[in-house]
Amino acid sequence: MEKVEAVYDHGALRPLKRINLKEGEKVQLIIKRSLYEIVSELEKEFEGIEEDLTETLVRERK
Repeated sequence: MEKVEAVYDHGALRPLKRINLKEGEKVQLIIKRSLYEIVSELEKEFEGIEEDLTETLVRERK
């Protein structure tokens, strides 16, 4: 098993590093978005709230 980061671009996942696969080989994927992207989206959603969302998430995680 190998962990590889990828970017979704024009309908296809593009790995950010070279991977050792044969042409046409099938693989299984687990899609996991980066925490930074999730926090950025939440900050946009709760834009009018005065409390720092990142600090709140860290505090609540403990």
